[in-house]
Amino acid sequence: TKRPDSNMTNMRFCIPAAFTKNYKDDSISGFVVEKGQILFNGFDTSLTGGLIIENDSIFFFLKMEYPDDSLISRVLEKKADFFQQLLLVKDKVGQKENLFKNKAIQCWAFCILHDQPCVIESKEKVRLSRFITVLEKLQVQDAIYTDMGSWSEGWYKTEKDSIIRTGNNHISTNLQTNWLYFYW
Repeated sequence: TKRPDSNMTNMRFCIPAAFTKNYKDDSISGFVVEKGQILFNGFDTSLTGGLIIENDSIFFFLKMEYPDDSLISRVLEKKADFFQQLLLVKDKVGQKENLFKNKAIQCWAFCILHDQPCVIESKEKVRLSRFITVLEKLQVQDAIYTDMGSWSEGWYKTEKDSIIRTGNNHISTNLQTNWLYFYW
């Protein structure tokens, strides 16, 4: 899978999204749906939540909110997009995270803050639990981790169409397999 081109005129934002399971075959960790089509059917119980994009709406959810197949059925029926990931904040409440334990990592999150989507990143490596605390203090409504790490190259466009690259460490950009991107 190839990262979307930043020269696409109507694309405004692009960052890595779900964890890559195996970069050799472009497989993605967890259950992934694009435009109502299942791309990866491997529900990952270690991931604490996910993101649905349905038309112009964004929904964050905890894994305990989808105990049956009704959520997946809805995503498929509405031809929505869906991916699993670590849910960091839901309704302004930080969520417990055990995947990284006490390891300091570079942290990125796709968030809703003051009813607007945004990306918040740590300037340096921190424990994910500390990052979650900071998101709560900022009063982030919802936040989901994005798999940036050494895959960290993303980008967004300013109002004047200047391309701003995100991330600090781009050594594994070529191994990225999936992206969260928006048009407007």
